[in-house]
Amino acid sequence: MVNVIPSTHLEEPVLRFLAGLNITNDVTLVELGSRKVYLMACAGEEVPEREPTWDLEQDRRRNELIDRQIKETITLAEAVELTELQSVFSRWLDVNAPLPFDEVRDLHRQLVEQVLGVSHPE
Repeated sequence: MVNVIPSTHLEEPVLRFLAGLNITNDVTLVELGSRKVYLMACAGEEVPEREPTWDLEQDRRRNELIDRQIKETITLAEAVELTELQSVFSRWLDVNAPLPFDEVRDLHRQLVEQVLGVSHPE
């Protein structure tokens, strides 16, 4: 099974160490003593932020990679590809189908008021 850890879960010294590595588009091995070997792959070049697009081919590929991840047959390169697809899909979803937080907060407020028998003016 391949585990992909987002950089947001890494501590600053680890991020500085990784940023200083000369990582190519191939798989890179980093040995830490004799205990563990970490596999890493370059996630590609940074692309300027723009409105994300999502199509049926991306969706098909994402689903295929998710199936491989569940079956634990996903390769490192496919895991990196899945992480990138998940990121694009998440950004696309945020733009095209944002979660209705304001409506949920309003509903929560109404339910709390109903349970407590209290009403606050709008």
